Amino acid sequence: MRSMIACFALAATLVSTSAFAKDAAAGKDGVVREINKGLYMKSGIGATPYFASNSLGGSLLSPVMTVDLSIGNDIVDKERLSMAVEAQLSQQLHDGPKDEGIAFEAPIVQGDVHIFAITATYEVSAYITRRFGVGVRGGGGVSVIPLLMKDPYYNDQIVTPYWGGVRASAHEGVQPTVRAGATIEYYTKLSHFSVGADIDALIVVGSLGFGVSPTGYLKYTF
Repeated sequence: MRSMIACFALAATLVSTSAFAKDAAAGKDGVVREINKGLYMKSGIGATPYFASNSLGGSLLSPVMTVDLSIGNDIVDKERLSMAVEAQLSQQLHDGPKDEGIAFEAPIVQGDVHIFAITATYEVSAYITRRFGVGVRGGGGVSVIPLLMKDPYYNDQIVTPYWGGVRASAHEGVQPTVRAGATIEYYTKLSHFSVGADIDALIVVGSLGFGVSPTGYLKYTF
């Protein structure tokens, strides 16, 4: 008898807990939603090759890794449509050329390269199913490509003897940056988490030229 009472009590607890969870998940319109929208953070990893760049000396640089951290907010949330604004901080790593491979006839970047970018994007997505969406995104910001070697050595051993005192534009201050591309997203059944990929075209104006940045991401919506 005691075991039966305990089972009934447990069942009643589970039912009430489930009902409370549904009530807590219900929006103002009383509709229960399994997918969370609103303020979110996401982290991504991928690679970013650049093409037809004047200051990179063609294909002298090899893409190694791109990592980024973003914070955003879904400003439009409908069953089949969402819109979001997002700010992103990214870092790109590239292997540079060996000394004997440098084209000394034109200013290019020094050795290995770190590229830091801060951009803002606007995103519009349509949902094929309740959990899977595809969209487009676009925006811009700035990039910085710091000089990793000592400045006097760079000037005295490379810029002055080989480039006539003309420094590579890539290392001169902030570079205007434009990004645009596509995004896909899948909302998992693990509450608040989704996964996806951003495939962006990048243009670092005046230095790096055109690049492609595919990154996979993990996203948490608060």
